[in-house]
Amino acid sequence: MEDKISTLDNVLPCTTMKETNGNVLPSSSLPPEILVNIFGFLCSVTDLLSCAQVNQAWHHVITAFYIWHTTKFKNYETFSRFHEILQMISKTRRKRALENWDKLIAAYLSSVAETSKSETSDDDVGEGDETVGSPTPLANQTYFHSTRYYGHFVIKLDLSKIHKKANITEKMFCDLFPNIPNLENVNFYNCYTVTDEVIKNLTESCHRLRKLKLFGCTSLSNKSLDYIGMHCTELTFLNMG
Repeated sequence: MEDKISTLDNVLPCTTMKETNGNVLPSSSLPPEILVNIFGFLCSVTDLLSCAQVNQAWHHVITAFYIWHTTKFKNYETFSRFHEILQMISKTRRKRALENWDKLIAAYLSSVAETSKSETSDDDVGEGDETVGSPTPLANQTYFHSTRYYGHFVIKLDLSKIHKKANITEKMFCDLFPNIPNLENVNFYNCYTVTDEVIKNLTESCHRLRKLKLFGCTSLSNKSLDYIGMHCTELTFLNMG
């Protein structure tokens, strides 16, 4: 670990700015490919999370290639929280979309009202003001703190060693897949609650699947093979039994 840190110090100064020919070059100008290699020297998740707070470029690289790239769970509670966060992000995006639509309508109605004012008398304008009021605010506008599609960074999902597998319901699986559409590698070893409906939703939502480890998923039938053959055009590995 010490060798890696010393090597990292030679590549990247502790400060977030460096001198280049007398000019100050922001570290965020480094290509993402270089940043990925640099952060590869960090073995601690805590260090990665600290670096993710430096600027937006670092945050994107760390979340996309390290924090969210591979999701491997041992505790059901951790998986449940992961599932919940992705659901909250999705709901927040929908709520904010409705709110933006509400603002667009309000702006349009305001424009119509202004046009009416220029064409009608003062009395008519007063009546128009009563008719075209402020839009009704959306109820319960309490949002999750982020609307970023973190789920789109997830490439690998491994539930093979998770405890309390029976607690993961068919609905939880089906609700999860639309939020992680770039999934490529899946390991559902001995996940008994994985059904044909789960595989159907998985293959329809995630079109980049390359590896499917479904050994021990005893609830599956030939229907799952049909879904896989129909949608998984990039599949290179399949393990069922």
